[in-house]
Amino acid sequence: MGSHGPGLIIALFTALVGSLLAWVVGTQVTYLWDDQKRRRESDLAALARFYELYGTFFSTWKLWSASKDPENSFKVRVGDGICSRKPKLPRAVLKRFS
Repeated sequence: MGSHGPGLIIALFTALVGSLLAWVVGTQVTYLWDDQKRRRESDLAALARFYELYGTFFSTWKLWSASKDPENSFKVRVGDGICSRKPKLPRAVLKRFS
């Protein structure tokens, strides 16, 4: 092999180990980064849904409070609309804070 044989083998081995180590670390960092990004996107979507449902709740509440209808027909229509829907706000709260 000559006089450069052992030095060349050590250099190749060092390059191989360094490359393998860089690949493992890069893969782990990428995985953790993607997982954190996915969780953040999920949290933002749940928060947007929560604010949407809370806005609907708040506007319904204010309309209910402002109703001056003596026969309460408006309140009956609003109440029927609320009761006919599935309760989405508690589900959004649980998704956001769990």
